[in-house]
Order: sequence, then C-alpha cells, then structure tokens
Amino acid sequence: MVKTERITFTRWKDPRLALGVLLIAVPAIAGSFLMQGPETKAVYRANSAMVPGTTVEGANFAIVDVPVDLAEGFIGPSDGMDDRRIGQVIEQGQLLSTQILEADPVEAGYTHLVVPLVAPAPASLSQGSSAELWRIKSEQTGGDEASAERIASDLVIVSISSTDSMRIDQYGAEIQVTNSDVPDVLAVLGSSDGLVLAKGSEQ
Repeated sequence: MVKTERITFTRWKDPRLALGVLLIAVPAIAGSFLMQGPETKAVYRANSAMVPGTTVEGANFAIVDVPVDLAEGFIGPSDGMDDRRIGQVIEQGQLLSTQILEADPVEAGYTHLVVPLVAPAPASLSQGSSAELWRIKSEQTGGDEASAERIASDLVIVSISSTDSMRIDQYGAEIQVTNSDVPDVLAVLGSSDGLVLAKGSEQ
C-alpha cells in the first residue's frame, strides 16, 4: 500500500507572514502615492503674444497642468471663462490669470485700424508691442515746412505687414488704439500726410 504525505499550507493567521506582507505592501503603496505627484489644475498658457480683445478660446491657448497650490488666480477650461476677452497684452508662454481678463467684457474702449506707413516699422516692434504713432505733415505749397506730430502714444501692435508681399515703397500695420485716438488717425488717412510707427518709451 502506497503511503501518501499530506501537504499543508501556511495559514494567513501566522503573524510572521502577515508582518512580512505588510512590510512589502506599505512601501509599495507609499511609492505609488509619491509617483502620482501633487494634485494639479489645468490652466491656459498663451501660444503667442496677444493684444487686448483677444477671445479666450482653445486656438489661442495651450493647456498645461500646474500644482493646485500654485494655480490660484489662473484660469483654465474648468473655470467657464471661455469667450471672455483679455484686457491687456499677454506674452507668449504666459499663464492666463483673472487680472488679465477685461473687467467689463462688453465695453472694450479701443479700435483696430489698418494704416499705411511712410517708413518701415522698427524691427523691435512685433505683435503685442507698445508703440507710438506719429503724423508726418507734408510740406505745403504755401511755404509751411514739413513737421511731425505724435497723435497716439499708447497703441498696441496687432500685426506689421511684410514688405515681401508689398511694393518696396509700401509699408503698413494693423494697430489697436483707444477710441479717443481714432478721430486723429482717421483725419490723417483722409489727408496727404503720412504715418510712422515708433517704439514707445519703457515705463
């Protein structure tokens, strides 16, 4: 008659086994928690420089994750601020904060104009740059000499036309001016005088 041996398994109630499992599980759980990192919030980051009036929408912003303790005051998709407009210049890579949004999204207070220039804009000017607009008065047949007059000192560059796509003697720009400056700019456009963009002084 063949003699068989009975195989027994260690029971879970063995305190030594339970302690061993605990020593392995606790570091694994703790490591998994640490690997997750801090809680984050998705916020908007500007894809490029933008001028006041730009709408908050996905095409203009990338979405990045920022630790919650650092995200206070910054706006993301979950804040329901889409279709609002920014109220000041925002630089490329800048996070969108509540301070950048217009206080009153209805009353903008500025106008976009496309103007011809009698000289190329300074190379330091680009989208979002602050600039000045000068009126160059042409010499009159009555003897008045040509002169220059600043007609807008707080405008923002929207875009500057490339001379590659224009005649060599033509330049232009799209600018954003306050509503109070619009009549002076339009008056120049209706005259024989010219316009020149200049880099505004840093505050």
